[in-house]
Amino acid sequence: MRSCPAIRSRVYKHPVEIKSDFWYLKNPLVKGTIVKKQIFVNLPVADLAHSERFYRAIGFSKVEEFSTDEGVAMAWSDDIWVMLLRHDFYQKFTAGRTIPDAKVSAQVLLALSLDSREAVDEMASKAIVNGGTLLPKVIIEGAEGMYTEDFSDPDGHIWELVFMEM
Repeated sequence: MRSCPAIRSRVYKHPVEIKSDFWYLKNPLVKGTIVKKQIFVNLPVADLAHSERFYRAIGFSKVEEFSTDEGVAMAWSDDIWVMLLRHDFYQKFTAGRTIPDAKVSAQVLLALSLDSREAVDEMASKAIVNGGTLLPKVIIEGAEGMYTEDFSDPDGHIWELVFMEM
């Protein structure tokens, strides 16, 4: 099984071409090639199987070809992926830094935009039913027209769901 794209780029000194139903990356050093811009959010998780079930339940899709027993690739869209990595595997990429306990500290806030208030409510409800924790409402002055719900996943990673009325 091939390793996940975020990890492949660390293993090799240059980008490699990979083609799948979701994405491709061509070598930018070759004139005339196109690099598709994406984001791969790597999250350390305590229980890989539990985290995979949680992310499936809230709408992510598992990408088998980039999943191993050390990490699971979950696609939100063609351009937004979450890489769920076992702690020991994640630790290999942190240059010796400790993995903070996301249930007691916050290092990053992750946000996803959705197309309606109902979609925000539905995804937040799915998160809560499947082991996530609803976080207190945040009122931001000057953010009228922005509808949000925040939750943390089973490992404590904070997600903000946003609908912007424009």
